[in-house]
Amino acid sequence: MIQTAESSCIPLSCAQLWPISLAAYHSLGEAGLVPKNTELLYGLVYFKVRKLPFHSYLATRLRGILVATLPPGLFVSPGQPITCPDSEPEPDLALISGNPEDFRPDHPHTAELVIEICVTSHDYVR
Repeated sequence: MIQTAESSCIPLSCAQLWPISLAAYHSLGEAGLVPKNTELLYGLVYFKVRKLPFHSYLATRLRGILVATLPPGLFVSPGQPITCPDSEPEPDLALISGNPEDFRPDHPHTAELVIEICVTSHDYVR
C-alpha cells in the first residue's frame, strides 16, 4: 500500500526552514527549479492556493470599479508581482503609480494599494 504525505499550509513550529533570497528565487525560477504556482514571501517559497470562481468574480468586479475611478497616473495591476527586498508577492489587485510601460524591464517595487482576496483560506493567506 502506497501512502502519500500532505504538505502543511503553514510552516511547522518544530521544522527547520531554509530561507531563500530574491536573487536565488529568480535564478532557480529561470532554471525551471521553482514550481510556477509559487510566490516568495518573507524569504520562504509558498504554493499559491487555488482560486475559486467566487474569488475570480470578486477580483473582476473590484478591478472594474477601480479602473472606472482611477485618477491619472495610476493603473491596476491584476495578479502581477511586486518586488520587495525579501518577497515577491502577487496580490490579486494592486494600484501602481506610473503606467505599465514604466515596468517593462522590472516589476514595481511598491504599490499605492494592494488587495488580496480571501474567500476560504483565511489562515493561509494571512
